[in-house]
Amino acid sequence: MKINRRLLLGGAGGFVGSSLTQFFSGRGWEVVPLSRKREPGKIFWDIENGILSPEDLSGFDVAISLAGENIFSRWNKDKKEKILSSRVKSAGMIAHAISRAENPPKVFICASAVGYYGTKHSEPRSEKSPAGEGFLAQVCSEWEKASQSADTPDTRIVNARFGIVIDHSGGMLGVYDRFLRFKIAPILGSGKQKMSWISLRDLCRAMETCIENPNLSGAVNFSSPEACTNSEFARACAKSRGGFSVCVPAPALKIIMGEAAEALALSDITALPQKLCDSGFQFADRDIKSAIAEK
Repeated sequence: MKINRRLLLGGAGGFVGSSLTQFFSGRGWEVVPLSRKREPGKIFWDIENGILSPEDLSGFDVAISLAGENIFSRWNKDKKEKILSSRVKSAGMIAHAISRAENPPKVFICASAVGYYGTKHSEPRSEKSPAGEGFLAQVCSEWEKASQSADTPDTRIVNARFGIVIDHSGGMLGVYDRFLRFKIAPILGSGKQKMSWISLRDLCRAMETCIENPNLSGAVNFSSPEACTNSEFARACAKSRGGFSVCVPAPALKIIMGEAAEALALSDITALPQKLCDSGFQFADRDIKSAIAEK
């Protein structure tokens, strides 16, 4: 166990951030969250006004940025602006502070998403694949670009492109768990669309691998080698709770979710974790049934 290593975490209070805090704290790290309030044991930042002192980032071993407006709701013009600006501003602020810190973090991991590749692809995407089209692809591209302003030879930058994060504590599986109280697991649209996903415990382990492996930099797909269809996901959820799957037609999803339906519920992307696999990373949850099973 490594002792006295320091990790700065933006977005520590969220679904993924709270698990990363627990994971790294359990390995002897001191995890310090970024906070919009001036509180003991936390680093103050003000995203709206661009306030983050480079001095506060000096001496950290690693900085991780997860901060961003929740995308899982109906989109309108204001919502889309918040989704984009919250990610670009937060990543850019941390990156800029790193570039000016006297003793900057050795690694900066900025979250991104497999939405970088667009919403519809018949062929699998690797980290070498170009950006796709659509709003989420734009968001991810600008998000990753903002992180690159951590312009210092002392800091290695990783853009962690998350697939759908699977855990019963929240996220998509948390939503399905609420339906499963009534023994229902929704199949979204045709259910044939591919889902690129990663279990929360593998995400935490992959973060550790990106920190420890100096050869990992740039875009890294955080996704299982075995993508599943939405239908397979829903049926696995139903089987785990003794429920049944129910189809929700695409037109109904578009009425409920608007533009977000095509980008989120009906997205069809297979993102391959080429860099993680090449690094020797071993997934604990390779198939969706394993990820859904209660640990």
